[in-house]
Order: sequence, then C-alpha cells, then structure tokens
Amino acid sequence: MPVLSEWGKNALLLYLLHGVLICVFALPAVPGWYVQAPPWLIASQATALLAALSGFGIYCNHRGWYFNL
Repeated sequence: MPVLSEWGKNALLLYLLHGVLICVFALPAVPGWYVQAPPWLIASQATALLAALSGFGIYCNHRGWYFNL
C-alpha cells in the first residue's frame, strides 16, 4: 500500500497529529458522540481520522517534508 510509506516517513508527526485530532472526538461532552456512539458513527469518525492523517502524510511526502528524530 503506497500510503504506508508516507506514514512511515512522517511517523512522529502523524503520531502527534493523531493526538490533536482525537480531541475533536473525545472532548465534546456529548455521550452519543464518543462514549455511547453507534457503530455507524464510530466507523465514520475512524474513516475521517484515517483520511486526515493519510492526506497530511501524502501532502508532506509530496512537498518533501520529513519529520524524524
């Protein structure tokens, strides 16, 4: 899968970005949004999170930006 190479080149940055993006789903105090979410909402949130991370990884790779230690 070509997306995995983009994830591997910027793993640290995507890990940190994941923590920031997960706050979008975990911080609202609505039980039906995160804790008691129905399966269709969980699937759509997971898809949105993976799409955002993959898109950012592809964008960084396209620009030649590589973040590592």
